[in-house]
Formats: sequence, structure tokens, C-alpha cells
Amino acid sequence: MRYALPFSSVRRESMEKVFFLLSEVVKPIIMEVGRTRFADGMQGDGYSTIHFADYVQRHGGMLLSVDADPGTEKLCRELFGVLELDGAPVVFVDVKPESFHVPEADLNLLYLDGPDCTEGMERQSAQWHLACMKFLEHKVVKGGLVLVDDCMNDLFPEGKGSLAIPYLVEREYEVLYKGYQWLLRKTKETQ
Repeated sequence: MRYALPFSSVRRESMEKVFFLLSEVVKPIIMEVGRTRFADGMQGDGYSTIHFADYVQRHGGMLLSVDADPGTEKLCRELFGVLELDGAPVVFVDVKPESFHVPEADLNLLYLDGPDCTEGMERQSAQWHLACMKFLEHKVVKGGLVLVDDCMNDLFPEGKGSLAIPYLVEREYEVLYKGYQWLLRKTKETQ
């Protein structure tokens, strides 16, 4: 499969698995919470917005890109122009999490990559990602995927997923990949 940009080394396997699984879905609906923030890639940014936009442009579907910083939308639109992704079916939602309106769409992939786990903010970031997961869980279809970024290792989830992943496992989500990112599949309907 061709990609607009190479994946960062810590995300390559998990992202390739995601796109392989999405290839089984006709016109997938993808929601990312936390979008591309840096143009130079020097900050460890995985370019998720670019990868997801490229995928839906080539295969159909839609990307709902949610972030509290409206400056990230401008950056992504500039990168879309450079990478010829201007026609990608992307809806940008610039909103603070506490005022977020859930779109009328069933999600085939929910990508959680919100506030970073910077020093002293690890617990707040983990709590934010758990709250976001609980808030959006009912929108993920049975068989849908949840990908959590910045979990750091394959033994147990740290970072952004340290609370959300145990919550999902307890709710019988199937773990498909463990590493820097963790990938899970929803196995049953939830309320």
C-alpha cells in the first residue's frame, strides 16, 4: 500500500495493521482526537491527520479531525496542499473537549491522541483520554477499532492509554496490537 508520508518508526507496524483492517470496511468513518501539530516532524508527531486523510481520499469514507487548537487545522490544510490532499473528505472540528458535540456518524476507527503526557501532566492526560473514550464509546461500531497513541510499550499501557486501555479490556475489547500504540477491536455493542 502506498502512503503519503512514511510512518514514524514507533508507529509503523500499528498503522499498517490499522490500514489493513480498514481495507475490509467500505467507506470507513475515522475520528481522530488530536491532530497533526508540527510540520517538521521533529517533535515526534506521527502525522496521523495526513495518513488518515490520504487513506479516505484514496479509498472513500470520511475523517473527522477533532482538536482544541484551531491552529492545527491551518497547519493540516497547508500540508494537504503540499501533499495534494486538498480533495480529501475531512471535517475539521475545532472544539474544547467539554463542549464537544458528538457527530451523527458511526465510527469504524477512533484514534485517541489528545493532550500529551508531559512531565507532571501524566495523570491528567490519562484521565482525559479515559473520559474521551467513555464519551465516544457508543459511537464506535461493533467490530470497530480504537487506536491509542503514546502508550510507550507492549507489556502494559502507559502514557495516554494507562487508564483507557484497562477500561476497554475490562469491557471485552480485543487487543490486536501492543506497542507504542495499542490497537483494540470492539467485540460487543455498548450503551
